Amino acid sequence: MQNKLKLTILLLGSLFFSSAPAIAALPNITNNSKWRIETYDDGARGKFLNPGICVTFTANGAVYGVPTSGTWANSPTWTGYWLQQGDRVSLIGVLNNNVATTFDGFLIDPSSMTGRYSTYPVPFGGGFPVSFGSWSARPDASCP
Repeated sequence: MQNKLKLTILLLGSLFFSSAPAIAALPNITNNSKWRIETYDDGARGKFLNPGICVTFTANGAVYGVPTSGTWANSPTWTGYWLQQGDRVSLIGVLNNNVATTFDGFLIDPSSMTGRYSTYPVPFGGGFPVSFGSWSARPDASCP
């Protein structure tokens, strides 16, 4: 009887530990990748979908030397920094030297990011956000 109990415990233990799912490596934003970001404004200006903007990510460790960080740009007038920690993604930037932009969200898989965003006037004069809402992004090779 005692041998049957030991055998049962051994079998159940081996099933439990051998059937643990494998943890897949997290996707990373890659160097010189081009993404199209769409925003859905749900602020005071009304609710509407903004057309997609193209952003190019450069992985250069620009944020405290973290390898999964760097710079991004839409044009010479809209640039910023990005940081990925696990599946968490944060982007900050400035448009035309007078609008600060923050995007905060998650990298869902190698072809999808989503989260919340806000834009603020610069300098921060105690004003409310210019706009805020949700955003999503997908790689887009057709971006310039």
